[in-house]
Amino acid sequence: MFTSTDIDHMKSSRVRAAIDMIYELDSYDNVKMNAVKIYGMVKNKRMPPGNPWPDEMLLNFKAWMDAGYPLR
Repeated sequence: MFTSTDIDHMKSSRVRAAIDMIYELDSYDNVKMNAVKIYGMVKNKRMPPGNPWPDEMLLNFKAWMDAGYPLR
């Protein structure tokens, strides 16, 4: 669900300093471990910058969390 721009943005030193951590959006384990925090950011339109997720994407991410983070 994350674009290459989203992935690169979250790895940037500026973002890392702003949120005091790095989310490796290209890592299943990292996204799973931080899913609740990531969901909060996308739900509150703080992420991805300038291109907030539509409701359908939010619902899909939440459903993925609720289903126990399946690989597919």
